[in-house]
Amino acid sequence: MKFVPQKFGKFTLLDKIASGGMAEIFMAQTVGPGGFEKIVALKRILPSFSSNQEFISMFIEEAKITSQLTHSNIVQIYEFGESDNTYYLSMEFVDGKNLRQLFSRCEDIKRPMPLEHAVFITNKMCEGLDYAHRFQDKKAQESLHIIHRDVSPQNILVSYEGEIKLIDFGIAKIKAHEGRTKSGVLKGKFSYMSPEQASGEHIDQRSDIFSIGIILFEMLTRQRLFSGPNDAATLKKIQEGKIPAPSLFNPDIPFELEEIVFKALAKDPARRYQTAKDFHQELTRFLNTLNPDFTASHLATFIRSLFATELTEHKKQMNEVLSAVVTLQEASQKESKEVPKKMPGTQVPKNLYDTTHDITQLQGKKPPSPKLIPPDAEETYNKKVLLQLGVMGLAVIFLSLVLLVLNQHPDRMIQSVAPIKAAPLPKDTPQSFVPKLSVLRIDTDPQGADVTLNELLMGQTPLTLPRQPQHQSLKLVIQKEGFQDVQENISLTSSNHHIMKILTSQRFGFLNIKTVPEKSDIFIDGKFIRTAPVVKYRIPAGKHAIKAVQTELNLIAEKEIEIEADEIKMLDENELVFKPQP
Repeated sequence: MKFVPQKFGKFTLLDKIASGGMAEIFMAQTVGPGGFEKIVALKRILPSFSSNQEFISMFIEEAKITSQLTHSNIVQIYEFGESDNTYYLSMEFVDGKNLRQLFSRCEDIKRPMPLEHAVFITNKMCEGLDYAHRFQDKKAQESLHIIHRDVSPQNILVSYEGEIKLIDFGIAKIKAHEGRTKSGVLKGKFSYMSPEQASGEHIDQRSDIFSIGIILFEMLTRQRLFSGPNDAATLKKIQEGKIPAPSLFNPDIPFELEEIVFKALAKDPARRYQTAKDFHQELTRFLNTLNPDFTASHLATFIRSLFATELTEHKKQMNEVLSAVVTLQEASQKESKEVPKKMPGTQVPKNLYDTTHDITQLQGKKPPSPKLIPPDAEETYNKKVLLQLGVMGLAVIFLSLVLLVLNQHPDRMIQSVAPIKAAPLPKDTPQSFVPKLSVLRIDTDPQGADVTLNELLMGQTPLTLPRQPQHQSLKLVIQKEGFQDVQENISLTSSNHHIMKILTSQRFGFLNIKTVPEKSDIFIDGKFIRTAPVVKYRIPAGKHAIKAVQTELNLIAEKEIEIEADEIKMLDENELVFKPQP
């Protein structure tokens, strides 16, 4: 069903862009004296939520936060107001698609997003978030410590001009308002949360960095990183933080880019990029090596080629909307002649640029009415709009036809005008400085063992890892439940390196522990097991370190033991002799 343009306060709603559970977004036009007109995006609370104070507060919070942010990679908020007892936000209109739509189109044509496009988009996301994270209160000159908390593909817009815009700070949290969020309450889209956010723990700007890392992973691989049959299963996967190597899904990913992804997705926040600026600088260096001439215009060409058909349909739709708007304006002119001039006009909402006003004062009060534009001035304005949109329409038709011709052949898909080339090494650089890479193949019998390389989970056997560095010590760990772990340091010396491991079944013994004094905490190999007494505890055969700690009396007992398969070993007060803790 086609959208019929309609009036909303001082705006003309031209088309519905999106509709969510609590709000809807329109492409709208606002007009003013002297022929002023502007296309905006208008976010309006659904009528059923107009009385929901919690959502209204969130909506107002988004307005108060985002209206202060002025950055090329963050959608600008123009105005917050109320009309017809409905709150709205007027904001910058971005003519393009969101990343989720971009993902879907790439999936439809069965090809990954080119590397330089994915890196460029991520780089711009980092720039916008770094600005928000560092943003200072203008009066106190102190950082507000803004955290977006909902960085996801739906909240990243890519315009047809190659611009990247971050939107929806509706659940963003600043330091001054931390008390408004209940401890342990999850907010944000589950699949793009950080492990600490998924666990309901305290988060900082590094949580947003993890979310960006997820998006980069998915752009490079066309695979969802964290996805389960339900929300609980998804959260569990995030909390475990197991990250497969992106090159498993896309062998064209360079080793250096894979390292950047792994660092952004480190489970421990202390091992991640500490700021979005650090992440941005790493991506910039890599992009300069991959394609130093890449710009937003290359991304714009790629986006237009993907959505050429939609661009043509958009032009047709705009012509229909234009006709409907003219009809609506003519009806409005006729109505204005019949209605007495003293009749109240459309409410004029306050905006948020003046932070001295209490935004909650908007409730229950009506602003003054605006001056009506004379009919002859409005008729002149209509002619100007028709002429401008006609010229724009012809330009869109020409561009769309060119792109449609180019897209008739998949192998001619426009991806990047500039050729991909690496930054040259200095002339005096020794040949040995150039890193050599190998393809590492790992097999096990039985299969399905977890493979960890340099403390990073790479996947399960059988496993092929391209682009691994040669002549470097790599710590390899192979683990499978019910089998003994394999740990060794390896060094790759050839272009193809194959490792085959026959896993040995793990055999177990049983341990009984009784301590004097009682109620001692028992640790095996540094891991807390339970409080004594311990009865028939299953333990792998081999050597183990046993430690008992009596916290109340500040006592400790330690013992090295060796247990054989199927053996039942008893440790009592004769084996575990307590001493005062140092």
